Amino acid sequence: MPAPLQNDNDPPNGPRMPMKFDLPWSQLTSLKLVDPAIIPMHVPSILAQCINLIECHFSLGRGIFDSNNATGSTPTTQPTAILEHLVSLTIEWKHMLFSDTPGGILPILDAVALPSLTK
Repeated sequence: MPAPLQNDNDPPNGPRMPMKFDLPWSQLTSLKLVDPAIIPMHVPSILAQCINLIECHFSLGRGIFDSNNATGSTPTTQPTAILEHLVSLTIEWKHMLFSDTPGGILPILDAVALPSLTK
């Protein structure tokens, strides 16, 4: 049997499979996402669903690239997400250089209100 086809963006154990989780996102109080497919433009829509977070950690990457979409995502304008309980937010660029990110962290900070953030 031939080996599965892979491209340069596939993780070492094979191609990524899209997954959908039906979770009560608004009930989460802690969230840690480490995935090279997550890019800064994804973060606001994730945070908007998790309105009761107290602590949150994102490890961002380059996204899933193809020849028709150089950034891996199309930015969308969303209303500001208010995370009243969030006291700790960590965003790291583990899978990409910060300088490779259009706008850096600003697309995230512009899309959320964090009145209780302490660290």
